[in-house]
Amino acid sequence: RPARTPQHNDVMAKGGNKKHNGRSSLLLRSAILSGLIHTTVCSTGACFYEILGIDRAATQQQITKAYRRKALQSHPDKNNGDRTEYDAIREAYDCLSDDDKRSIYDRY
Repeated sequence: RPARTPQHNDVMAKGGNKKHNGRSSLLLRSAILSGLIHTTVCSTGACFYEILGIDRAATQQQITKAYRRKALQSHPDKNNGDRTEYDAIREAYDCLSDDDKRSIYDRY
């Protein structure tokens, strides 16, 4: 976690910035702390939509189809045990396939 600057602490003490204050910010923080979502991007730093190769307006069926296609291509049993790409795909699907997690991810 990056170090907090004194300016950041001042802004947060005054109720946060206008874009992220209030209930939605509290929901995001509680979702991250409870493990509902890990971060707003996956551990590799890439966007979940880019990982699956889909548009932000994709339906659940398109998300599932893209996940299955990508998972087959990068499965560890087919790629000599390399799990990093497969784990990123699985993390992206876990977030985008759940409507609650996806709505939180799309907000931030």
